[in-house]
Amino acid sequence: AEAHGPVTVLVNNAANDMRCDLEDVTEEFWRWMIDINLKAYYFAAQAVAPGMQAAGGGAIVNQSSTAAWMGVGFYGLAKLGMNGITHALSRELGANGIRVNAIAPGVIDTPGVQDQLAPLKASGLDIEKRIAANPVGRAGQPDDIARAAVFLACDLAAFVSGHVLVVDGGSTA
Repeated sequence: AEAHGPVTVLVNNAANDMRCDLEDVTEEFWRWMIDINLKAYYFAAQAVAPGMQAAGGGAIVNQSSTAAWMGVGFYGLAKLGMNGITHALSRELGANGIRVNAIAPGVIDTPGVQDQLAPLKASGLDIEKRIAANPVGRAGQPDDIARAAVFLACDLAAFVSGHVLVVDGGSTA
């Protein structure tokens, strides 16, 4: 990074959506999920913030999930915490010219989602129809999330900070 200057845009996109019932959550599982879904985001922001400040500002875009509001197990809990980190860091870093936002994707047609829904497909569910079950009427694509990240990182969003942008085709509307 030094050869090219400081990082001025960080897209925090580490996640693990491993599902587990309440009685199966161990302390090791808890730490592992927090490390991936919260700790990594916080310390990545901490690492780039000084360079962003020296450069006159920057943008941090965290990856949340609509699971934060949908009660989707421990993953949803971790992403709700991610929303809290987004709000807290936007307040702390805003005076330094650093905007912090998050994207909360809904169901996006990715290999991971296809794998998660494979057991339902085996039982006869039309998973393509399920993936596209939103008011917009089509499956969300990775490019939909990438475009939201570009928007939040660029000057078009110069007055947007502390926001969690839901990108789900209207599913949570």
